[in-house]
Amino acid sequence: MKRNTLSLMIGLAVAFPSLVVADEAMDNQPATRMNTVVVSATKTEAELIDIPHTVSVMTSDDIKELNPQSVYEVLEWMPGVDVDSSNPYFAQPSVRGLSGARVVVNVDGLNQTMDSNKAMELSPLNIDPFLVQQVEVQKGSSSMLYGSGGMGGVIALKTKSVKDLLEPGKLVGGFVRSQYSNLNDIFQNTAGVYGRTESNAFDWMLTGNLYEDDRSESGEKNTNDSHQLTGQFGWNIDEDQRLALKISDSRRHYVSEGLVDPDISDDLLTQVTYDLNRGDHVNLKALFGYSNSERRASMKSAGQQNTDVDRWQFDVQNSQYLTSGSAEHEVTYGFNGYIVSQEGTVDDQPDEYIKPEGDRRETALFIQDRMDWNNFIVMGGLRYNRYEMTSRKNPDIKETDLLPSVGVTYHATDWLSLHASYSHDFRAPTIDELYTNADFGSVEVIANPDLKPESSKNREAGFSLHQSNLFAAGDKGIFRATYFDQDIKDMIALDFISDGKVGSINKDSVNRTGFELESEYHVGQTSLSVAYDKIREKDQLDGSVNQLPGTLKTRVGYRLSDTDITLSWLGKAAQEYTNTSNNNTYGGYMTHDLRMVWNNPANIKGAELTFAFNNIFDKNYQNRYGGKGSERNVRVGIAYKM
Repeated sequence: MKRNTLSLMIGLAVAFPSLVVADEAMDNQPATRMNTVVVSATKTEAELIDIPHTVSVMTSDDIKELNPQSVYEVLEWMPGVDVDSSNPYFAQPSVRGLSGARVVVNVDGLNQTMDSNKAMELSPLNIDPFLVQQVEVQKGSSSMLYGSGGMGGVIALKTKSVKDLLEPGKLVGGFVRSQYSNLNDIFQNTAGVYGRTESNAFDWMLTGNLYEDDRSESGEKNTNDSHQLTGQFGWNIDEDQRLALKISDSRRHYVSEGLVDPDISDDLLTQVTYDLNRGDHVNLKALFGYSNSERRASMKSAGQQNTDVDRWQFDVQNSQYLTSGSAEHEVTYGFNGYIVSQEGTVDDQPDEYIKPEGDRRETALFIQDRMDWNNFIVMGGLRYNRYEMTSRKNPDIKETDLLPSVGVTYHATDWLSLHASYSHDFRAPTIDELYTNADFGSVEVIANPDLKPESSKNREAGFSLHQSNLFAAGDKGIFRATYFDQDIKDMIALDFISDGKVGSINKDSVNRTGFELESEYHVGQTSLSVAYDKIREKDQLDGSVNQLPGTLKTRVGYRLSDTDITLSWLGKAAQEYTNTSNNNTYGGYMTHDLRMVWNNPANIKGAELTFAFNNIFDKNYQNRYGGKGSERNVRVGIAYKM
């Protein structure tokens, strides 16, 4: 797309609020995100406007209006976030251009980061968006709280609880939901039942999801189907204590004639959480999680591939509230651990390519202080982190790190806030990067147990404007701008080590700078959100510069008067881009989607009809990571909630 076209879209988006008629009723108007409560940036509840780090949020209302097919689609409409593939079993989200093990994926407090997906494991993000209460993306500055991978950021999902779904006054409820898309003939069906005891001492929820698609072409079968069953059980021991258990079982069955028949993945997840809140000094959260992923793939030309991955996690933290003069402190401290153990075989022989054998252990202590003083909010923290890598065929690796982080928010006026932050972040090498071995004849992939961890220094600064009654009585708006500057040392990349030998090496030191603009406006029955981001990468060794394309994401929603119909237009645009690492050029593009959500159609309470018309003009495009965009498609859905 031409630069002037992108500029025109930005100008129209900024000017739009002044053109909106403001005579609609305000009763059902959603609040702007400036008062949204977030957890990912602090591991405690805080209002978004107070956070000195950059966090983008999609609430349940946003997700409902967006009417997405998957969590990936939710992420694609958040500023600074992309998905590098249209296939959900290869797709990995990127934050500020970093992906894979450089971005932490956290679901309900449990670390489910996928270090690599060579084995096509079932993604932790394959959750029906209907069951997602909120999506938070913290960009950069995350290692102090989350450990390895925080240099890119954190994608944190909070799923819906019984409290979120159950109608007031009811003891039992349920829902059924079905969607169909003509793109790859995707069918998705979800159902659930949930309830609580009359005393509210116990609550429970059972949900099931069925998914299938058909990508067959030219008579060659290419199908995928999966199911997921989840049970959640909660015990409110008293008004201060809660114990909860979550168990999830998933299976994916994939067939691709000429490649694999079948490819089966089984995932089992168990999570136990405990909360205790008694006064200002005891606000305890404890979590234990275990998951197992097994894959059995009958490869046509590579034999029977079997992989097995176990993950354990524990996380304990406590928050205390203290007062010192005119300053109020929220001090949070704790310890956590994360263990990954994996192995793989091909025709019952150890495999060191798809899943090399190895264990990774990470343990840490951390402390964070949030101080509220006059118009200042200061957040500072320190993490002591230790990780260890072991493998039967390679020497052990042990590393320790001290990771500081500090951020300041200053509420200069009731409509202007300034924020700045500085942090040290890191990423430990993955088991795959350290221990992968394979001989392909002309090329040999060799292990490199001498890899150093990646490290970064991250600086951010920005401001936010937030105001009501801006253009019309009762309207609300927020605008947030952030500039970041990140130096990454010892970036790990796959490269030639010598003639015919390839391995992971600490290759690059990179400076990454960029900015993000994010705005939201509500008036009457109309809502508008606009986001723009731009990233520049400079290789510190050879001086080469890679300018990632500026990307604009716009969403306009309108609720029809006296009805329960919400219509939305979504527009996405990007500039032409040439990747300097491979000289591939990706053309600029602009796409348009239409969405509709109709609640209580024909006065049937609890029913919902949804419709999506995506890529209306059938634009053929690729995103900045080479991921192919979806062709024009239509999606319809129906749901009923009791």
